[in-house]
Amino acid sequence: MADSATELIQKVPYEKAFPIYERVVDAAIGAWGPDDQATLYVMRNRGFLLKEVGRPQEAIALLEETLKRRRQTGNVRPMETIAVLTNLGDAYVLAREFDKGIAAFQDAVTLSRNILGEDHPESLYARRRLAWGFESAGRYDEQICVLEETLPRHRRILGSDDHETNVLISNFGLALSRTGRFKEAIPLQEVSFDRARRIDGPKHRDTAISMLNLGQTLTNDGQCDRAIAVLREGLELFREVRGENHAETLMCVRRLWEAYLKNNQPQQAIPLLKNALERHRQVVRPTDAGTLGLGHELAQAYFDAHDVSAALSALESVLEDSLRDHGDESTLTAHAKFTLGYAYVTEDRRTEGIALLKDAYESSVRLLGEIDPRTIGTAADLVNACIDDGRWTDAELIAFRNLNAIRTKGGELEIASALALTGEILLKLKKFAEAEPVLQECLHIRETRIPESWLKHNAQSMLGGAFLGQEEYALAEPMLLTGAAGLKRLEATIPVKGRRHITVSREKLVELYEATMRPDEAAKWRETDSTEESQPPAR
Repeated sequence: MADSATELIQKVPYEKAFPIYERVVDAAIGAWGPDDQATLYVMRNRGFLLKEVGRPQEAIALLEETLKRRRQTGNVRPMETIAVLTNLGDAYVLAREFDKGIAAFQDAVTLSRNILGEDHPESLYARRRLAWGFESAGRYDEQICVLEETLPRHRRILGSDDHETNVLISNFGLALSRTGRFKEAIPLQEVSFDRARRIDGPKHRDTAISMLNLGQTLTNDGQCDRAIAVLREGLELFREVRGENHAETLMCVRRLWEAYLKNNQPQQAIPLLKNALERHRQVVRPTDAGTLGLGHELAQAYFDAHDVSAALSALESVLEDSLRDHGDESTLTAHAKFTLGYAYVTEDRRTEGIALLKDAYESSVRLLGEIDPRTIGTAADLVNACIDDGRWTDAELIAFRNLNAIRTKGGELEIASALALTGEILLKLKKFAEAEPVLQECLHIRETRIPESWLKHNAQSMLGGAFLGQEEYALAEPMLLTGAAGLKRLEATIPVKGRRHITVSREKLVELYEATMRPDEAAKWRETDSTEESQPPAR
């Protein structure tokens, strides 16, 4: 029965095999019991199918139970336990439980190495899955470490012209690209493309994937003309081997769109996106996630072409479509509200924009939770919109909620950014005593982690402002002076929007010296500010 079930998976599309396989598992449990090796084998295959048909949470539950039973029976078939672990890792990653997925892959690597040896094909497969887990979690440096160790083994054991070796080379190049190591990535991706064309053929899906990866890296490296040529050829190949509406074809459309935009050719991107959007609406589904994503990208192309009216119209259509087909309680609708709200705020339609951003934030909290990165990002943009509109009390409430969420999920620098934003709001509301510990914590993190950054000096200046507001002048002065000097020295590294902090730091020094009856010092800082304001902007 188990062998017949495996043959079924190999011959029948997963969607059709899945309902049949449910009956196979029930029959196996009835015939052999839940702990029999054959039953555990078909349970693992059912977990594989659940993962493949887009039901990762159900796959996790079944594969966790299968792994538990295998371990209880003494791992009498370690190869099967390794297979369960890699499938479980896949399911965790698809469910965005990245840490658990990586842990499962690491267990598979350890077990395969101990049982089969470092160079066994199953050990190499487990390492490839671990690299994919790190990639999916955005932990590219760790992905690179795994690939650096795995690729030489692949070449030695399976050969340089092996299909999986070439896929690994392509993935290695892409990982290097994602960490900004473009000059190392491009030669690897060129080798992968040449070998894919030679080994798999010029009309093979993996040849198209190699072109996609190479084009993306060339774009990131600023070689946009060459990237456009590679991606245009890749897009024609994807259309031929995968079809006009396949996810990989649409990914190539997006990469070509990015290359056009980076090359200051938005007008070239617009017809490409409009064509892809219309085809997707006709063939796939008018409000499929991919269709809505294309609508957002078309709007961005219009923005880059300075056609604001067309951009807003495209985003409004996306929101209308999502509300109609998915309703208000949908992550797709929440994202559509966020994107349109952000666009309204950017175009000075702040009242409409903030209302949509608030709605998107509350929806994201309900649907995804406060600590989801998408919720945190929405909250940060909402806080900034409220600040720009002078809604400081609203900004305070949301900033504190977001800070608590980031403390649960984020890294130290993310926490420091949230602390700085919260501290700035408290200063504006004249809650100086409350701002002090918030900004002390922010400064401590930045002094430790980014001591040479302008952000550290801005934290010093804001903390000095908190002391100034409490009339602790002896504490305020050194902080304000050090902060202002550091901001001035590092002015060239400060983004345009952040340069207002230079002016604020000097205004605080004027306020300090006026409060402490030192008019000459106050005049000096006032004159410094006015002198620099009169200078022509740097070019």
